[in-house]
Amino acid sequence: MPGTSQTSWGAFLRLFARGADGIRVALDWEGLGTLHRAGHARIVRADSVLTGRRPPCDYYAPWYADPSGRPTDYRAADARPLCHADLSAHGQGLTADQRERVGYFERALATQTTRLCLPTLDLGGGRCLVLDGNHRLIAALRLAAAGTPRRISEFRVTLPLDRSLLPDLRHWVAD
Repeated sequence: MPGTSQTSWGAFLRLFARGADGIRVALDWEGLGTLHRAGHARIVRADSVLTGRRPPCDYYAPWYADPSGRPTDYRAADARPLCHADLSAHGQGLTADQRERVGYFERALATQTTRLCLPTLDLGGGRCLVLDGNHRLIAALRLAAAGTPRRISEFRVTLPLDRSLLPDLRHWVAD
């Protein structure tokens, strides 16, 4: 990733482990901390600009749809992960509440020059799971596609993928 720098565990915790205001996916923070202390987890910050072109990686939300495109639970047998590029283009798979929140952030971000901070988990193969900021990222991608570039700071966690760290990894890690 161009423009990258190693980020400390403490900085990552201060930014993203803030109770109700932090990462809300079912991330095993203790397990993540253990991997970090053992040297098996790395956190890198990369600053980039979203434009109408392809984002720095294929971002995926911790949201899921069934084969017909209707929102579903990640535990559903036919659940498929939703990609931000698709969500920003047509929104299929979003609930009414998610659509409303994306619209709110799109209106808010259109009048700001704020840099988005996104914690992500490296899934390999140029794919990342966005751990928090999904509504904002969809809004930013829509604005970028319409000609308004958006700055992001991605905090990418790279580690051995283990389903015990995050239930959503069942879609990315074989049994």
